[in-house]
Amino acid sequence: MLEQITINKIRTACHFKRINTYAKIARNLNYQRFVKVLESDTLEEHFFHLLEAQKLRDWGPDGGGVDLSDLVLAESIFVNHFHKWGIEISEGKFKDTQSGGNVIQGINLMSEAVSQATAKVARLPQELAVGALRQGTTLVLNTTNGNSYPLKCFDGQALFSTAHPFNYKATGLGTYSNYHKGKASTTDCGFLPLGGPFAKDGNGIWQYSASADVSIEDGWNNLWLAIAQKATMVMADGETPRYMDPTTIVASKRLQKQIDRILDAKVIAAHAGSGSTGGGSMDIEGSIKRLGFKGPVILQELDSAKDLATYTGGTVAIEPWDWYLECEGDNAESELGAINIGMREPWQVQIYGDATGSGSPQYELARKDAVAAVGQTRIFVGVGEPSFIDKFEAPRATVT
Repeated sequence: MLEQITINKIRTACHFKRINTYAKIARNLNYQRFVKVLESDTLEEHFFHLLEAQKLRDWGPDGGGVDLSDLVLAESIFVNHFHKWGIEISEGKFKDTQSGGNVIQGINLMSEAVSQATAKVARLPQELAVGALRQGTTLVLNTTNGNSYPLKCFDGQALFSTAHPFNYKATGLGTYSNYHKGKASTTDCGFLPLGGPFAKDGNGIWQYSASADVSIEDGWNNLWLAIAQKATMVMADGETPRYMDPTTIVASKRLQKQIDRILDAKVIAAHAGSGSTGGGSMDIEGSIKRLGFKGPVILQELDSAKDLATYTGGTVAIEPWDWYLECEGDNAESELGAINIGMREPWQVQIYGDATGSGSPQYELARKDAVAAVGQTRIFVGVGEPSFIDKFEAPRATVT
């Protein structure tokens, strides 16, 4: 920002105070914990998935023959997009912010603008990743600048779906869900709140309730139910366990307090039985350690709710109570993660002016008495292996 130090002249001297908020944002990025960052070499990146459905057949002591199977492949395609920024200021403005007979203040103005743009570009991968989380129940990510990226997984489903097939070439082997909402069923745990204004109704369904507050005990039990859901994952042969390793909770700042209380607790209160008012306490510190849970990934972007649902008693922002269960280790070890960010070209900024060289850009700027800066990068976002992350979506429907 510019602070005027005199106001009684047409041309004012001024000094420059650096307040680069974007730089602070860039220092607090953590998308790498739930995103796979990939190098990119061309416009389109193609990744092939080999269906892990290998089976051994027992041919007895005499050997017999052998069953031959074909390789079954699926493909994920990610396309890089250009992201550009530019600024142009008149040479007069550039020079009129000078101090001591030179243009140092004008240079500072331009460099600060570049610094702000650079910090915002540093946040771009997290912005795209959070967009994929938010819109992961659809097949397309629509960005704020009007572009779109496909969010269809190799099995033909959206990132978050209630019907991902274990084997997309043999759907009769069954499906799994990584999108949990509403009522639990025999194959899905439904919405399981870790905290927030929710209580079970008469049918045992977690619903919004303005006067309710999910207890640490209920949050802990819900986390265990979510982990148990992941244990039902099998390979594409429909039999072999996937041995998924969920260790990371991704959530909003609003949920952080309750998550920290659950993960850091040594002892929590526990009821003696269903519906009992008595009870005691339960040591959970050892369980947390054995689970190998890491600190949560807190995304303040999720606190700016985009889903508003109307409930009895007013309009309530519900989306910040959504949370995600991430298999951070599996995501890191795999060639593709659940959400993938590709870096094609690093951020570069060019400064142009009438004295910076020859050619038409400098000529046009000289005619306009202007100085310009242009920056660009190339990046992609896309979904890969949906089994690495689960979404637990708070109810959006009206509660009566």
